[in-house]
Parts: sequence; C-alpha cells; structure tokens
Amino acid sequence: MPTRQHRRTTHRFWIFLLILSIAFAASWALVFRPSASGPRPPRVANRPSAPVFGLNPWKVSPVRLHEPMMGLAAVSTPSALWVLGGLVQDQSTTLIQKVTWTKSGLPQSLQVVSPGLPVPVHDAAAVALNGHIVLLGGGTYTSSAAVYSLPVPAMAPASSLGSLPEPLSDLAAQVDGGRILVVGGHNAGVPSNVIWSYAPGHASRVWADLPAGVRYAAAAASAHTLYVVGGLTATGVTNQAIAFNLKTRKMTMLPPYPVALQYAEAIVIDHTLVVAGGQTAAGWTRAVYWYQSASRTWRQAPDLPSPAGYGALVPTPSGGAAWVGGQGPSGALDTIWTISMR
Repeated sequence: MPTRQHRRTTHRFWIFLLILSIAFAASWALVFRPSASGPRPPRVANRPSAPVFGLNPWKVSPVRLHEPMMGLAAVSTPSALWVLGGLVQDQSTTLIQKVTWTKSGLPQSLQVVSPGLPVPVHDAAAVALNGHIVLLGGGTYTSSAAVYSLPVPAMAPASSLGSLPEPLSDLAAQVDGGRILVVGGHNAGVPSNVIWSYAPGHASRVWADLPAGVRYAAAAASAHTLYVVGGLTATGVTNQAIAFNLKTRKMTMLPPYPVALQYAEAIVIDHTLVVAGGQTAAGWTRAVYWYQSASRTWRQAPDLPSPAGYGALVPTPSGGAAWVGGQGPSGALDTIWTISMR
C-alpha cells in the first residue's frame, strides 16, 4: 500500500507534467497560429530590395554639331565623342568631329578634326577597338565594303583594314572581344539577313543568321547579349526584337517592340536595353522604351526632347547616353542630347 510520501511525490509529478504540456501547447500556437493573410513567410535577414531602373529627363546640350546632319557614325571614348561622316544637305561628307567630355560626362566643346576621312561616307558603322576607331562600310551613291582604322586621338593617318565580305550600307556594328559583329545592312537595295564576324587580319565568317534581311536596325550589346530591334525589311518596317547569346549564338525572340520602326537607336545602360527614337508609319517619334527582362515587357522611359531618328546613340563616361544629330520632322539636326541614371 503506497505511503503518504509516495502519493505526494506522484501527485507532484503529474502536476509538473501537466504544466509542461500546457507550456508546449502555448508555444506551438504562437509559432503556427493562422492569420488572415495566410502563413507567414520565413524571415530573411538583410534581404536586398529589387533594383529599380530609372532615367532622368534628357538634357539639351549647348554644344552643337558643326552642321545639321543625319546618317552619321559616332563612337564614344573616355575623353571624347567622335562623329564620323554623315549626310550634310543630302551630300556625303568627310567630316570628323571631336566633342570633348567634361569630368561629369557632358559635352564641353567641339572641334573639326583635320584632315578628315579618306572618302566621303554616310550610313556607315563605327566602333572603338584596340585604341583605334574602326569605320565599316557605308557609301555615297553605292554601298562600300571598305574598312578604315583611325588612331585615337590623332585620327590620322587613316589606314585600310581590308574589307567586309560584301558591300554594306545602313549596317550596325558591335564589339565582342577582339571581333566586330556586323548586323544587317544592304547592298544594292537588298537587306542582309546575316550577322558577320569581322576581325582585322582574319577572314570574315557568318556569325549568325537573322530571321529576315534588315537595314536601319537598332543594335546594342551587353557583356553577354547582342540585341537587334526593328529596322526595314523587304516587306516594310518591323517591330521584331531579337537577342543573341554572345557565347552560344543562340537566338531568342523577345516580345515585339511597341511599334514597328526604322532609324531607331539602341544602347545598353546599367545592363538594360534602351531603344530611342526612329521613324514609324506615323512619322518620326520621340518615344523611348527600356526592356525589363524579368517580366519580358517594354517600359516607357523619358521621351527625346523632340521626334528624331537616323542619328547615333552612344555611352557617356558617366554611365548615361548621348543622342547625336539625326533627322526630325523639320529636317537634319545638329543637336546633342544626354540622359543619365537616376
């Protein structure tokens, strides 16, 4: 028969066990209690917020080109913006213009560089490569296959770098390592459906095929991707947007650009594709869009100061972009507009 001491010990044990059970149940309810908004997500310490891409409004520079001009080629280096050739009063020119950057990456002054290009040219493409500016194709009355190298900053004497695999005007070009990717263009009015890989001293080869021949397309490249947007095909202007992986050369169709157009310009700012201006069926446009890859959508950016196309869009040393010359509703432009990140 249990003693009084034994019964007291047993009674205390069961009280202790009951208290422990109540405490455990209360803790469980606090952690897993339901709420009107559903289960709580796990807490993440110092979770970074999603990056937001934004651009300030365009600024009109007091620095202007030597002449109103369109169909020009332009290259930006850390110290200056170089403008090569173009159409002045519907005539090809040999002009080379140097626009010096300020420390904050804005146009500071302009000078005409002598002696100029070896031949008059418009609708050419130009890139910076190995301390030189390389001018590709273009033409006067017919397309040219010529490639010239101009040393920076002297820009003279110009030397020949051979030739493209075919004469091309209205082409675009982007640098990928030590090679130049030549996008579209035309020869005798026939749009090219090829992206050529051109490297000085090496035979050119077809790098990729385009879905259709295109001229006056907007092209830009990031570290990993080549973009081609819009342009003029054999059947008219297009709103097609394409991305090529620079490593695998795989082509991906992006959502169509908001409007079919030609003469637009493209650039990559802060790893983001930006397309500006151009000519639509309704005329010259001032619209600017950027591509949000996460949602695969085109988003509006600040408009150009006025409708324009057929100019050039180049990076500034401050991480923004500069629109140079071109054509608008009233004719050729001599303006330079700059835009920066917020």
